[in-house]
Amino acid sequence: MARLRVLAFAALLPACGGDAAEPAPVEQREALAAAPAEADPRLADTLSAWLAKDWSALRSAKEEKCDDARFGSLPAEERTLVLAVRDARFEKKQLLPLALSSPLTQPKLHALRDELGLLPPGRAPSEVLVAEVEGLGKRRFAGVFHVTEHYGAERVFRVDRGRWEWLPGTLVAWLGIHDASSGAALCQTLLVVKNDVRSAPLAARLKSDTRERLVRELGRDARAEAARALRRISERLELPDAPQ
Repeated sequence: MARLRVLAFAALLPACGGDAAEPAPVEQREALAAAPAEADPRLADTLSAWLAKDWSALRSAKEEKCDDARFGSLPAEERTLVLAVRDARFEKKQLLPLALSSPLTQPKLHALRDELGLLPPGRAPSEVLVAEVEGLGKRRFAGVFHVTEHYGAERVFRVDRGRWEWLPGTLVAWLGIHDASSGAALCQTLLVVKNDVRSAPLAARLKSDTRERLVRELGRDARAEAARALRRISERLELPDAPQ
């Protein structure tokens, strides 16, 4: 009987840690090593913080220069603006066209949020996505286009000239520089941009396509004008590089 008890005790030793556990199979170890890390929750926090921002209305309708001493010692990434659009029109009968606002919005916060949120469980975000969101977390100022007027291009018949013509689309907006933490407006300058319609085709069958193209061009031209207008109020702040 005593011999049986000794044998039974010896059989329990591996389960109690007396012997080293069997190593995991090679395939399992390789799978664990190759498993990508989960997305850093701080990425989602950064995007949520920017998406929740509600930019305040401007204090006045006059140009105000920025205090560049405030930005002088900051690295370039902190002086580079996040671009956003605020619809400040008195009458908002229709939303601003996406083709107009898209060139004036950077980065695309909703697209970044969707890309991060749609990752499969256990899938790490791409290096490009991580770098863009981490860069966003370092930005301290926003350039907000406060759009006060927008009229799309129109194809009209000029009775006095006896021919069809395109009336140019127009965008009037204040580029306001806002503190990203408080949302307060720091300085501002006015943009007035009109389409160049001299080469726009007049054929009726091309009317819809031409109008859409002119809307895109108006947004693109407004982005280019913003770069010039920014220099009127600041020598230190920078617009982000336009996407290719």
